[in-house]
Amino acid sequence: MSGESDCSNKAILLGSLLEQLGEDYLFVYTPGHIMVAVRQGGFPARNGLSLEWEGQTWLIAEGTAPGFRIGVDRLQDEASLKQFQHVQRPRDRDVIFDLTSGRQLSFQ
Repeated sequence: MSGESDCSNKAILLGSLLEQLGEDYLFVYTPGHIMVAVRQGGFPARNGLSLEWEGQTWLIAEGTAPGFRIGVDRLQDEASLKQFQHVQRPRDRDVIFDLTSGRQLSFQ
């Protein structure tokens, strides 16, 4: 209602909208930031904001950048945004993976 939000709120909103459309998506965590990634499908991959997960290419859909075009637009702090640490597919409840090792994180 205020028109303002942080990255986690915007990622959750974007993810919720994608769920309503029946689209698969990931949450991608970098140091101090969370983003949404979608399967490449028909999107171009010209901006280099992508990752490989489970044999597929996923492109970043940056919800904090107004007007961001998936696979096309570049971002100011792109180097830090490419420091992908963890990935979570929300449909797989309570499971987050370390991208370096591929191992599931433990929250015990």
